[in-house]
Amino acid sequence: KCKVAYNPISTIHRKMDRLTLSSSTDFNGGINSSASLPSSPYLHHESNTTAIHRINDIGIKVLHNLSVEEHNRRLLHEHHISSFLPPSCSKRMTLDVKIFSGRPSLFFTWSRGITLKEWMRQKQQANRSHHSHSRNEDMKVRLSIAMAICKTLSDFHDGGVVYNRLSPENIVLDESGNYTITFIDLSGSLIYRDEVSVHGKGVVNVNATPAELMKKHDMQALGGVLNTLFRQNVGNQKGVFDDVLSRTFEDVLWNDDSEDMRRKRGKQQTNVEEELPYYLGCLISNLMGAVTGVDDDPSTSLSLYESAKDVHADLRHLADKCSRDRASSNTCPSADSSGKLILPNVFYGRQVQLSMLIQMVQSMKVESRPMMTTISGVPGTGKSTLIHQAMKTVKDTGGFAIEAEFNKSSRPDTVLTSALNVFFGEIRNKVREHSFVSMRWRIKDAIGTSGYDVLMEAIPNLYSLLRDGDASSTDDLSQGSSKPRSSTRLKFMLCKLIGAISTREHPLVLVLDDLQWADSSLTLDVMRMILVDPDIKYLLLLGAYRDDEVVSMSHPLMETIREIQQCGVNFVSIKLGQIEKESINSLISDALCLPPRLCKSLSTVVHNKAGGIIMFVLRFLSSLNDEGLLRYSMSSRRWEFNLEKIQYKEISDDVVQLMTHQMARDKKLRTGLMVACCLGPSFDVETMQRATKDQRDVNSFLDVCVERGYLNRKDISGISPEYSWQHDQIRQAASKLIPDKQHESIHLLIGTRLYMRTPTSELDRFIFVIVDSMNEGKRLLQNAEQRYDLVSLNLKAGESLISSSAFSSSVHYIMTGMSLLDSSSWSDRYDLTIRVYNVATEVMFITGDFTRLCNLVNEPLASAKSFEDKLPIYNNLVRALTASGKLKEAFNQCVDVLSQLGQNLPSESSPSIFKESFVEVKALLHEKSIKDIVSLPEMKDERKLAIMQLLNQTLVITFILKPQLTPIITFRMVKATLENGICALSSVGFASYGCILVSSIISDFEGGYKFGRVAIETMNRLKALEVMPRVYLAVYSVINVWREPLQASLCKNLEAYDAGVAVGDAENAHINLMVHATTSIMGCGSDMEVFARDTGAYIKRSIQCNQNVVAKSLVILQQLAFELMGSEANAFDLYLPGLIEERLYATSIEENTVGMCRLICLKRLHVAFWTGDMKLASEQYDLSQTFTHGNSSRLYSTIVSTFLEGMIAFYFARKDGERKWSIIGEEILDTVRKWSQYSSWNYSNKLFLLEGECYFLKGEDKKALTSYHASIKAAKAHKFAQEEGLANEKMATYHLQKGRHDLAMKHFKEAKQCYDRWGAGSLVMRMDKAIARVAPLCKK
Repeated sequence: KCKVAYNPISTIHRKMDRLTLSSSTDFNGGINSSASLPSSPYLHHESNTTAIHRINDIGIKVLHNLSVEEHNRRLLHEHHISSFLPPSCSKRMTLDVKIFSGRPSLFFTWSRGITLKEWMRQKQQANRSHHSHSRNEDMKVRLSIAMAICKTLSDFHDGGVVYNRLSPENIVLDESGNYTITFIDLSGSLIYRDEVSVHGKGVVNVNATPAELMKKHDMQALGGVLNTLFRQNVGNQKGVFDDVLSRTFEDVLWNDDSEDMRRKRGKQQTNVEEELPYYLGCLISNLMGAVTGVDDDPSTSLSLYESAKDVHADLRHLADKCSRDRASSNTCPSADSSGKLILPNVFYGRQVQLSMLIQMVQSMKVESRPMMTTISGVPGTGKSTLIHQAMKTVKDTGGFAIEAEFNKSSRPDTVLTSALNVFFGEIRNKVREHSFVSMRWRIKDAIGTSGYDVLMEAIPNLYSLLRDGDASSTDDLSQGSSKPRSSTRLKFMLCKLIGAISTREHPLVLVLDDLQWADSSLTLDVMRMILVDPDIKYLLLLGAYRDDEVVSMSHPLMETIREIQQCGVNFVSIKLGQIEKESINSLISDALCLPPRLCKSLSTVVHNKAGGIIMFVLRFLSSLNDEGLLRYSMSSRRWEFNLEKIQYKEISDDVVQLMTHQMARDKKLRTGLMVACCLGPSFDVETMQRATKDQRDVNSFLDVCVERGYLNRKDISGISPEYSWQHDQIRQAASKLIPDKQHESIHLLIGTRLYMRTPTSELDRFIFVIVDSMNEGKRLLQNAEQRYDLVSLNLKAGESLISSSAFSSSVHYIMTGMSLLDSSSWSDRYDLTIRVYNVATEVMFITGDFTRLCNLVNEPLASAKSFEDKLPIYNNLVRALTASGKLKEAFNQCVDVLSQLGQNLPSESSPSIFKESFVEVKALLHEKSIKDIVSLPEMKDERKLAIMQLLNQTLVITFILKPQLTPIITFRMVKATLENGICALSSVGFASYGCILVSSIISDFEGGYKFGRVAIETMNRLKALEVMPRVYLAVYSVINVWREPLQASLCKNLEAYDAGVAVGDAENAHINLMVHATTSIMGCGSDMEVFARDTGAYIKRSIQCNQNVVAKSLVILQQLAFELMGSEANAFDLYLPGLIEERLYATSIEENTVGMCRLICLKRLHVAFWTGDMKLASEQYDLSQTFTHGNSSRLYSTIVSTFLEGMIAFYFARKDGERKWSIIGEEILDTVRKWSQYSSWNYSNKLFLLEGECYFLKGEDKKALTSYHASIKAAKAHKFAQEEGLANEKMATYHLQKGRHDLAMKHFKEAKQCYDRWGAGSLVMRMDKAIARVAPLCKK
């Protein structure tokens, strides 16, 4: 439509020729005769040039004081414009040009509503008399009207028409429903095209095409109308923009402005901005300057409005802002008194990513399993801001949030515990609320007494929370022996703690920011453990990292994420790139308080310069403000910028360099920033004051840094505010202010100043900032005393971290202190030097740095003054060698050290050595009761305690390396206890002694049971929880099965598991878990469905703690359950994808992993036996004999397998008649008969069943039946459902052999019921087949 070939003058002349001007033509002849009309029209409005009459919904326009030709031309022109515009355009709808009262007149449809001018007059009167609306509500109404005007004008322009007469009296407003606007008086409107001719004049050579000038005139007039609309006092509008509204397109086209008129309009624009809200003032001023040349000023490079749609969009932006912020201030809030740009603290863009995060947060209550989301991107893309925005949803859903941020220069293994400490500190004041009271009790139940001490040091606010209102409980928790230091222990307790926080009603979001700097020794492990822990629910782990620093899949973070995904965790990855140009435009619009359209030119340049990185954008805008390229003009009272200079401004691609340059420009801040960057990621006012030379201006300096966006301030109740760097790159930029040559000296100066100004009583509080600063300048220390002071400070910092279980970070401080020592230190500061080496070897063992530990011990072992000073070094060395698999070297080291302590161990054992040692210990124990032994005094002598520790290490080594020496080491431990008193390791010695007594070598079950009790009572007396996993494993899995019901041991294995993970003994903890599972399925006949469910959780826990051997063993046991249940599920696919049983078996044979090979054989033997595949069972029996037990101890799984082997032997002896099988069967029968004498509960039913099979073989019918019945009765009484079913099945087989089909049917059915209770579906199906075969043979 913009290029319609239309000549309005010629068309009008043709219509005029057809129009007959006859005085005899009346009104009724010119319209539809069917319309009902009043007798006469009434005059609605009249001026010097126009009269408007109205009859119902018809209007009649009559012109005065014009020639006939001009009269007709104007009316026909207006009629044609109305017809030309599309029906959807809201304009005066003309009907035709007819004769009315003897004159040509324009007939049109009457528009509903009143003129804008009349509406404003009414509004002014109403406001004066009633004040019926608030200022904000009135602003909303006027904005709605303004947007409706813009829409109608946009429709005109889209229809190819310039209105050219825009003024309040030509705008009709209809307030019914939505605000609608109709333009009347189309006489000045023109259809625009590339070339026009107006009143016969030729086209003038101007910069813009006439079509553009025509629309610009409408835009300028729109500014005048909006100016009128938004002024609160309509009466003050006279003369302010009369020239704008009175000028037509012809005036614009012929450029008839005088200099006075331009100056007048410039002054009017200033008045506009002064009297209107700032945003509107800028918008209207821009519109009114659209044709006046304001854009020629290079310092005011604002974009100009090109269409009414742009104005409508900016008004909509203001309307939305008004509804949110009630923002209608006349001042510009984005500049302070000095003209500094204040950037808005508002979230821009990233709506898709934000929606994804919010959805994950909201789904926590639905998805009970832990979930993980990662956000990656280069520095400055707004990862942290996106997370903080999403965290608002967490509070709305009643959830909790724990936020931890890692820093390149901080101690990473303290970040998570510090975040937890802040979290518990914040909720302490809310403990009376129900949710927090229940949380406190959940935490107490979860961590128990075992985890209290390790968490108390790392999270002191947790102690305060648990203590509030219940001091006695925490006092009880704090008592007892100190637990061994272990990073595994802290990991487990952190998982327990975090799991106790989250509930369905209050889910938890754990935020880990800057994960690229997280430590693999603690945080990444805890992260993985949390997400795969079957007991943790309603948790979302939200991690952010810089993908430009995690470029390899071998990065620890990437490896951890891959492991998490392989475990089936619900995982979502979000990657952030450049922020959208529209978002940058919105940011600049809000910052400058300008409509968005006016900022597009600037935002485009800024986006291109900053690469769409939001932090770069913010810093670039600040630098433009500092350099005067973006300034607030007090004269024009708005922001101005020189777009041309900004475009050609050269900036670094590195945001750090940009910020450093910006900081360097402000000499007042420069020195303070140099000091602040040396104080770490965060600091308080007092630290800053002690670090600076002039302490008076610290508060004002910090306030300015907060205003500039360098620092964040966090007010903490009761103490001084804490300041942290808004971004680590800002701190990095500040550090570059320090010249390289002065880096060490300035850090040393600040650290020394802090040290000298800090009282000894407060040293713990400031220790890390002092040591970190001084370590940077340690090379400049001038004398030995200064170095020793710094060694002491590093040692203090390291030991502080060890007490908080931050072992990895402690290594840095200990080794830094050690680097300051030299050969003279052993003579100058011996105590300090040996202490540093002792702590270093201990923490290296804890962190698993065995290679460095082994290389480190030579110097202290050579320089220590006494053997006693060497003992801690030796102990750590032996433990490191053992843990790293160097068992021979570890054994030799133990033998050597023990010999120096007076304990000479044989390199090999023999029957004579065993007998001699056993007799010696037995003599020492003669006539000693349990009470006598447990009541022995505690061992206090450090030398004796060292002997026990080394014997304990040797016991662990020989159990694997030289099993024949294990009894000798055990006898030495018992003897040392009886001679020197008891200690925690005495419990281990007594438990091991009990295992020897019940072994096949001695078979003293009564004596073994006695020393099992001694071991447990000794452990309880000393509250030695750290040895519980080993003691319980020996007592309840090896000793007590000869005296107590087997089922009683199951709960004890689980107790030992909990204790083991709590004290950091993960290996023995999970061995207890494996023994529990083995005993459940192979011995107790636990419900298969329950077993499969529980074992699945055990597998996850083993994987969680990297106990891979146990995890594989548990998978084998669960696969056994699946096959007996008749399930098609595959445990390997569920938990160890990519691994199958055959491959595991082949690998185990290659690696000579005897235990794994034997377990797979036993699993296959059980499946074959219970499913009736006796041939395969015999093959697995033969194969299992090649994998010896390795020692004389007997776990119950081995005992049960022995029983099944006896059943297999009697089956084949009866089937094949081979003497070999009958011999095996009778030998096993004799063995079980001996066992049954000591534990009738566990073995009598097995004995009776083997006897029945033996009598069956020998054809002794009566004895066989008696034995079968006895076995069924005993198994039922002792709750061995699977063996009750087996006895019934064997008895049914016996009756079937004898032709007693009815009795066989009865016992097959009873066997089926027993197997059904066991949950063994495949066995039930086998019984159904047997019943089906026997049924036709029965009498009934």
